[in-house]
Amino acid sequence: MAGMLCQSCAFTCKTLFLEQLRRKDEAIRQALTEKQQLVADILHVPKDEFENIAELAGEPSVDKEATELVLAAVSQGTSKSRCIELSVLFIPMHNSRLFHTLYSPT
Repeated sequence: MAGMLCQSCAFTCKTLFLEQLRRKDEAIRQALTEKQQLVADILHVPKDEFENIAELAGEPSVDKEATELVLAAVSQGTSKSRCIELSVLFIPMHNSRLFHTLYSPT
């Protein structure tokens, strides 16, 4: 009985931590979106084309202009944030009961 209670408490704590992570990730995503919009406005880049233009700006080249570097940096920062978000949520918990409960097909 005590073992089940401890497992239940651990499950609840993990669930709470996951919710905190989800909220932080959402705040980071929102901040990066706002930053991308500001950079697009400053550099006069159409918002709907930002990702494509930033990707092109991130391609290797010897003579990059400052605007290309800024576009590439914002794009890469967003991409890395997404990768970190996924790795934090999925890799450590891959074999956990919580992972299987939250993400198992029904």
